[in-house]
Amino acid sequence: MTITEDQKYNLTTLTRYLYSHIEVKQSLFISLLQKDISQSLFWGYELYYSGFQEETFDFVNDIYKEIYEKLNPDLKSFIDKMISEWSESDNDDNDCNLGSIIYTLAVRDYDIVAFTKAKLSYNITKDNPDITNTPLCVCTMLPAHIEKYKTHMVSTET
Repeated sequence: MTITEDQKYNLTTLTRYLYSHIEVKQSLFISLLQKDISQSLFWGYELYYSGFQEETFDFVNDIYKEIYEKLNPDLKSFIDKMISEWSESDNDDNDCNLGSIIYTLAVRDYDIVAFTKAKLSYNITKDNPDITNTPLCVCTMLPAHIEKYKTHMVSTET
């Protein structure tokens, strides 16, 4: 088996706090599956503030399309709007848009059947996900909400 350049990159690249790039993405995905808002936000911003801003938005959008879109088609316009606002901004004022998307996904139901069949080649016999009647809301975060996820520099003098 030959490892591609992309695979080498993913296996050897580290984030700002020295986590494996690929493991951060996996942790974000698993945290969303577990509906763990705090962990999802942590891993999302670990990737984002490590210099992978566009990749992070793309990854979260891909997750939406893979497992959330079927049960939450109403979120497409919200996610597109959040990404568009962020990409058109010249500063970090809209980096909280990533948190808004992640938080909203973390409280929504998802359907992992098609993903499991396609990506894991595993045959699931139950095609109807259990719906928990989660409220159909979107969560909007403000810059103050994501302050703890930003990179904080400490002085070595004090």
